[in-house]
Amino acid sequence: MSITATAQKGTIKIFTELQNINVYLDNTLQGTDIILIDSVAIGTHYLKILKEGTIVYSELITVQPNTVTTILIKDSPEVKAKILKSKVDEIQKYKSKKLDVILSQNYVTQTKETASSIYFPGYYIATGTAFHNSVSVSTAYTDWKIIQGGNKEISDIQFANIVGDEQIKANYTKALKAYNRRVSIGAIIAIPSIIITGVILADLLGSKPFLNMSSETEAIIGTAGIVGSIIGYSSAMGAKAPHGHFTTVEKASKEAYEYNQALKKELGLPESYEP
Repeated sequence: MSITATAQKGTIKIFTELQNINVYLDNTLQGTDIILIDSVAIGTHYLKILKEGTIVYSELITVQPNTVTTILIKDSPEVKAKILKSKVDEIQKYKSKKLDVILSQNYVTQTKETASSIYFPGYYIATGTAFHNSVSVSTAYTDWKIIQGGNKEISDIQFANIVGDEQIKANYTKALKAYNRRVSIGAIIAIPSIIITGVILADLLGSKPFLNMSSETEAIIGTAGIVGSIIGYSSAMGAKAPHGHFTTVEKASKEAYEYNQALKKELGLPESYEP
């Protein structure tokens, strides 16, 4: 009886290039990364293998007595596509967070032309025959932007917060301090000058002058106040708030790539995946 029972069993051996797979036999979980199932009753069985919740193998197999039934599962493009297709939520999350650095390049061409007379070298003539020589110079102007989610432009500071670039923040802070300093200096010059100018004008235009100054002195002080007001106001208004980029396009591109690759790994997407 014991010999007969043993003869009615077989073995299933799985060869696979995949890792972290769940193996089911007749819808019963056998384990993770199982490659050998012993003592399987002879006959037909349903073998199912899942990776990341996606069925990568699903077949009826026949187990023979005292025989090893082999199954081969390759990490083929079809299997990769099937797994990727199941990651709907992960793909949408990646698309919404993905960073891109896009560039636009324009060219401006300037042409300089000279004409010289064939009659007297070094001179040109309005009429008659002349030699013409022209030189064109094209200058490329490159603009670039940082895009998140395929359609949302973000600032360098937002980018720095996402990728953790402290140098960008430091560069922005430096530019902001310079802007605030210029505005403050302009205000320090303009406000007292405006007050002085107002007092002088009030004294000059009033029916009863209250400043014990000569007209010439008041005119000089008033003029200085007006000049100071103009200088201070111009300095404050001429200050430009921090704008543009606070990093290089090369560095931004590198950091965006590294961020995207880390995001793919976090979401379980292939390194080569791009929407």
